[in-house]
Amino acid sequence: MKSLFSIVEDVGTRMTKYIRQNKNTPLESKELAAKFTTDVVSSCIFDTDAQSFTNEKSEIREQGRKMFDSSFLFVIVMIFMSLFPKLAKLLKIGMVSKSVEKFF
Repeated sequence: MKSLFSIVEDVGTRMTKYIRQNKNTPLESKELAAKFTTDVVSSCIFDTDAQSFTNEKSEIREQGRKMFDSSFLFVIVMIFMSLFPKLAKLLKIGMVSKSVEKFF
């Protein structure tokens, strides 16, 4: 855990720099939190720098958005999987799309 603190601290420094660079631009707190979380998770778990604060089209961020897409179809799939887990497994219905599954 102690070794991960330096990673979180580094991402916090990058977020502070990003906020200072965009001080005259309205920033969404949800987007800031998502970028921070993406950078911390990708660095700690995947040992990869997502570059969320410097690259607006970061591949990890795009895949993360797809993973947590809350479209109507996603809700239907979740309900189906909850009600019929054995059938969902038999039909190989997953919680995330194949492209997201392959990426991670």
